[in-house]
Amino acid sequence: LQWASQELKNDKEVIWKAIKKELSSLQFASQELLSDRNFILEAVSKKGLAYEYAEPEIKADREVAEIAMSKDGRALEFAPQEFRADRSLVLKAVTSAGSAITFASPELRADREVAMAAAASDSAALVSAAQEMHDDREVWLQANTDRQKHWTDQSAVLQEFEQTEGTMLELASPNLRQDPEVVLKAAARNHHALQHAPAELRASAQFMLRAVAQDPRSMAYASDELKASREVALEAMDVDGHALQCFADEIRNDREVVLRAVLCKGAALEFACEELRGDREVVLAAMLKDRTALVFASEALRKDKSIWLYNGGTPPCFAPPKPSPAFSVGASTEGGAGADTIDA
Repeated sequence: LQWASQELKNDKEVIWKAIKKELSSLQFASQELLSDRNFILEAVSKKGLAYEYAEPEIKADREVAEIAMSKDGRALEFAPQEFRADRSLVLKAVTSAGSAITFASPELRADREVAMAAAASDSAALVSAAQEMHDDREVWLQANTDRQKHWTDQSAVLQEFEQTEGTMLELASPNLRQDPEVVLKAAARNHHALQHAPAELRASAQFMLRAVAQDPRSMAYASDELKASREVALEAMDVDGHALQCFADEIRNDREVVLRAVLCKGAALEFACEELRGDREVVLAAMLKDRTALVFASEALRKDKSIWLYNGGTPPCFAPPKPSPAFSVGASTEGGAGADTIDA
């Protein structure tokens, strides 16, 4: 369109075809069309961002601005300053595109209703809201839109957690990061969010066990003291045996802890120490829960036919019988000298 004749630049049919393919072509339309209110109204009703190419006097037309913001809130970037400070227009813009809050006036970026509307449209929009909005629990939770109905009040927050992609815990204020329910909400979306949790929460056995219930990998972010605690480990294994992978080496060497883990999740055998992966009772316990756990057993046990034949129930005794005392090595029979003995 840039190289078209003036006649074609003034032809609406040509312009519509051009902007359908590439919106920026509108900048090459004739001055007459770009100054035509009806033409611009039609253009922004098709593509809100067409507002960018309107003449200043057309951009200052409230009706044109409202249609553009409703179609694509990002058009706010090209609005005059008075419209960026207009609460009604800004609400239309952020409802259409949350990121439009970036172009709102500083006062409106600190407006709770505007921030809530932006976060509902696009959780990432919270980045551009005023800092005080990061401190607002309800605004922050609005940015986490997954299963929103469960997160409208304190009792609902306690009911259920669900993982989805991403987390915004790092955007929250220190005050919010101290709130266990907010942190658990974020951790339910992504267990890595716990790296932004305060040390006090990561050192709380009660809190971390709740996190493990959502995702056993959460235990990786617990304090070193908790990861070395046998008592915590035993509780965690009852919640999810896969949490074994996050505990200190001495815990993964603890036979009782490992047994508790594999009885909960057979595949947790993978995270036991080498010695316990060669322990017949531990491996059989894991297989009782999940036969595929055998792949994590020691090579010797993987080659043991009796292990392959194990089919649950009370583990059979595969150890050879102890020799009778009367036939122990070097022992004489009652016949005295000359009686037979068992050779070594």
